[in-house]
Amino acid sequence: MRATIACLLLAGAAQERALEGARVVTPEARQNERAELALAADPAPARPFDPNAVALDATVTLPSGKSMRVPGFWFQDYKRSVKDPKAEGAARVEVLEAVGKPEWRVRFSSAEIGAHRVVLELKEGPRVRRSAPLEVKVAVDLKPYGTVSREFKAKRIRPSRRVGRGAAFPMVLTPWGKK
Repeated sequence: MRATIACLLLAGAAQERALEGARVVTPEARQNERAELALAADPAPARPFDPNAVALDATVTLPSGKSMRVPGFWFQDYKRSVKDPKAEGAARVEVLEAVGKPEWRVRFSSAEIGAHRVVLELKEGPRVRRSAPLEVKVAVDLKPYGTVSREFKAKRIRPSRRVGRGAAFPMVLTPWGKK
């Protein structure tokens, strides 16, 4: 009797359904830039922020054969707006409105060029489900030294006479937007 129950449990574990709803958000990324994958949560977990109840991890296999484990996170996109744009002070309230359904996300970056194989693994208590392998291509970075965005503007720099801490730095940068 016990042997039969053990065999049924092992057979049930072997027939565990695969993790479905996984998709690649960024199918191609440049070196050291963010690649992102998503997993639709259906049904949504009761406690998505409790890693003892549910956790998503991704195993990323690099083109060289090395692998890395990347934790996932619970994601909800929002639309930001101001309740009354003409209001000032405390009356000017920002409103966040949920956009779409919440889901799991995994983000990673890699310096290696080529196809990266990603397998998502969702742990729900003692149960573990894995997705079919997904592929993210990482291409050569054409700007190996990074970029400076258009929003970056040097503000007025003025000398200061400092005494004590920070005396080695003869300049003070003003905060963004201040004169």
